[in-house]
Amino acid sequence: MDRKLKKVKKLAWYTHKTVEEILPKKRARGAGNKRGDPSEEELKERAVKKQRLQRKDEEKAQKRVEDLKEKVRQKRIQRLEAENEAETRLIKKLEKQLHLNKRKNKSVAPVSFANDGLDYLLDVLENPGMEMEGKGVLDDDENTDSENEEEVTNVDDFDGSADDGVDSFDEDFSDTLDEEDPMEDDEPDDSEQVEEEEIESASFREDIYGRIRDGEGNLVKPETAGRYVPPARKEAAAGGSEAQIQLARQLKRLLNKLTEANMAGFVSQVEELYATNSRHDMNETLTNLVFASCVSPSLMPKRFALEHGMFMGLLYQNIGAETGAFYMQRLLKQYDDLVSSDATTPEEDKRLDNVLLLWCHAYNFKILHASMIFDLLGELSARFNEKDIDMILLILRDVGFSLRKDDPAALKTLIEQIQAKVTDKRITDPQMGARIGFMMDTVTGIKNNNMKKIPNYDPSEFEHLIKVFRSLIHKGHVMETPLKISLTDLRMASERGKWWVVGAAWNKPDLPVEEDADKQPKMALVASSFKQNLLDLAVKQRMNTDVRKAIFCTIMNAEDYNDAFQSVMKLHLKNAQEAEIVHVLVHCGLNESPFNPFYSFVLEKFCLLHRRYQKMVLFTLWDKIRCLWDEERQAATLTPVQQKNLASMVAHGLTHNHALPITVLKKINLAQMKLPKLRFLRTVLAHVLLTPTDGQVNDIFAPLLEKKFKAFREMLRLVLVQFIRRNAKKVLKGKFATFSVEFLEGRIAIAEQAILGSNRL
Repeated sequence: MDRKLKKVKKLAWYTHKTVEEILPKKRARGAGNKRGDPSEEELKERAVKKQRLQRKDEEKAQKRVEDLKEKVRQKRIQRLEAENEAETRLIKKLEKQLHLNKRKNKSVAPVSFANDGLDYLLDVLENPGMEMEGKGVLDDDENTDSENEEEVTNVDDFDGSADDGVDSFDEDFSDTLDEEDPMEDDEPDDSEQVEEEEIESASFREDIYGRIRDGEGNLVKPETAGRYVPPARKEAAAGGSEAQIQLARQLKRLLNKLTEANMAGFVSQVEELYATNSRHDMNETLTNLVFASCVSPSLMPKRFALEHGMFMGLLYQNIGAETGAFYMQRLLKQYDDLVSSDATTPEEDKRLDNVLLLWCHAYNFKILHASMIFDLLGELSARFNEKDIDMILLILRDVGFSLRKDDPAALKTLIEQIQAKVTDKRITDPQMGARIGFMMDTVTGIKNNNMKKIPNYDPSEFEHLIKVFRSLIHKGHVMETPLKISLTDLRMASERGKWWVVGAAWNKPDLPVEEDADKQPKMALVASSFKQNLLDLAVKQRMNTDVRKAIFCTIMNAEDYNDAFQSVMKLHLKNAQEAEIVHVLVHCGLNESPFNPFYSFVLEKFCLLHRRYQKMVLFTLWDKIRCLWDEERQAATLTPVQQKNLASMVAHGLTHNHALPITVLKKINLAQMKLPKLRFLRTVLAHVLLTPTDGQVNDIFAPLLEKKFKAFREMLRLVLVQFIRRNAKKVLKGKFATFSVEFLEGRIAIAEQAILGSNRL
């Protein structure tokens, strides 16, 4: 009772009523609910709630239908807009392909349409009857769409009504097409053709061994089955693979925009393509595109030819000699093809002139040697017909003064040959007097170095491009030597091979045996001319080839180092034989005891003669420095005498006329420093610091200021401080005992100042 009373009081509190007002209602409600029947008020409330819920459900359903109708309408609008945009793009694309996009008056059919018999199209489209028919079709389409929308509004049948309407429209439209195109029934069905082909191919099958058998199991001969074609040949027959086609597009886009202003960027882009594609594909595609651009029936402009020649010259220098060799081989083949068809070529055709212009600019931009130009001029002067005279004149106008500068003797011989041909030609063909006279004026102007004799000759444009060409070559890159190949070798490259390409095979079957035999025994003949005791000494020093014997005996037979240098130069050694000079001198200098500076002075003469000898000496000395300590054997490979002589030889090269740079020591790794290398380094630096003057010490270490020598510079400074300054007593002994510690520290300070720069100290 207490709980019920508390509930009544709480209810009275919340409803702001008294307990007496609430108790009768409770009792009445309790009396009415004895049997569980709801009161009239509750029934009314339930009915109102039910109506309200039904109204909300109907509103939600109506809203859902409206949203769905809006989505269908929006999708239809989007589809139509997309189709319109696609159709507009297609029209613009076709207009561009038909060259109709720049027409001002588009209401009249173009002349090309009239020529092709298509001028009736606009008449058909302008026919009002056709417009009405098209309008009717569009109206039908709109009616069908409106019917579909009405069907969507029906909530009860929404699931299938719209699809049925679309299906009915498709069926009506397909029936209309069938009625309009009765001729399609007469055409053979593609499925029937496919079935016939499958039946025919089913008569042959391939067994597990790859052999072809017929329907009865009999083997089929290869001729019947067809010959196997490699995939590469299939791609070549089909015009190349997709990657090659894409590569050709990229290169063509670059060549079409090639100018002096964007030359540097285009060359770098082509270098990237060379790094990511096959070299053969790049060479083949690039050469074909250059020929397609330059070798045309009309004479190409001078600037155009110079820019393409400069472009190929930069690729030859920055990428490699193989690029230029392939280009020149194809260019010579193009020249031979045009010369062979010269009889049937009209006089207005300038393709041969363009080929020779490319040949001349390949010489101007250091792809070819002058000898290849003279070989070509020799062939033209040997034939000396009307076209050949024009070609000689074209070549001499472009590169005549350059040929005079590079090889005046060969130019003189050529001029004499041309003058002899001119004398004979004037007798046999007097009608060519004017043409020959004009050519001889040009030849005389080149011979006398008189540019005014050549009309319209202006070398300023070429000289400007040569400066640009040199600036675009990679910094620090040694320029490639121009190709010096005979035209016969270049023409027979497919049969004999390419000796000018590194690693390529080469065979020269037509070389006379006597000519080849005279070259090799020459060194043997020189070696055999010396006394027997010298030859025995050469064998004892393991001079196992005729070239090494000849060099060794020549050096040992000399009176002084100047005589040795001149005598070795008279041997006329070529290419790889020159490296044997350095090998013999270093070998003799290391093995003679005590150290003899004679060999160092001879090496100094060769280093000052040409940079290639200096590089040979550096490579040889680096090999010997590595032999100071063998990491695998954990022992010194050189004897103590050889180690001492090696240090003296390196010190001599550093302190005499800068024959060797200080970077000769950069191959020594401080982290792997062993006792033999430490002694070698201490001896060399002692000679460098104490022997020359203060200015010479500064000049020796000054090149290390460059940024690329930062690591070597720090290593050398650490050696000077740790192993020279702190161990001055070990350095100042023997022939350096007369020097004081203060003098040594002063020289170290000069070296540090040269290494780090005066602003760092």
